[in-house]
Amino acid sequence: GFVMGYSEPNVKSGDFPAEDIASTGNIRTFFASASLDAFLSREVALNLSFHRFDQEHINTNRALGLGIVGAPGELYLENAFNEENYGGRAKVVFDMGQHTAVFGLDLDRGEMDQTVNAGSLLQLFGVAPSSSTHPEIDRWAFYANDTIVIDQFSFTPGIRYDHNSVTGGFLSPSLGATYRVGDHSVLRASVARGFTIPPLVSTSGGGLFLDPNPAL
Repeated sequence: GFVMGYSEPNVKSGDFPAEDIASTGNIRTFFASASLDAFLSREVALNLSFHRFDQEHINTNRALGLGIVGAPGELYLENAFNEENYGGRAKVVFDMGQHTAVFGLDLDRGEMDQTVNAGSLLQLFGVAPSSSTHPEIDRWAFYANDTIVIDQFSFTPGIRYDHNSVTGGFLSPSLGATYRVGDHSVLRASVARGFTIPPLVSTSGGGLFLDPNPAL
């Protein structure tokens, strides 16, 4: 399988007379992914996938000319983000009658160039004309689960360990169970522990009005 896409919308966020600014944005995005599914035997299936994601996002705020920020069109604040993310996935499935075991590995690397350009009004308050940060993150994860079928019941214990270079590691156990009531009805219950990693700019980025926190 192969998927590729590109988009470039131009965004006008609106005019804000109270702040004397007009906000616009430009977002260019490219993404691609490739995958391979193969049966190594009747009992063993393999899935491999690779992906890449590139995005440039520029948000520009300029004066409307109402006497607060400056002359019409004068720069107030511009934020530019250039993000790259790439990685791969590998998964092996063993189908052994009562057991269906899954083992997987995820690998990712993310990089970002963030630049803040300030206009003359902000520079009067000590803001640098231009500043930049270059946060990055490496992530990997390993997971395993097994679905065990016993008569009308099935049980799926699982575990996943995630690690990244900013916030460290996190262990996520899970347990699921089903009961087949009849030919058309199934009762299902599950419990799990998980997390969502914040955006890279929130944990190790920087810039005006932003204090990144790697402990998030």
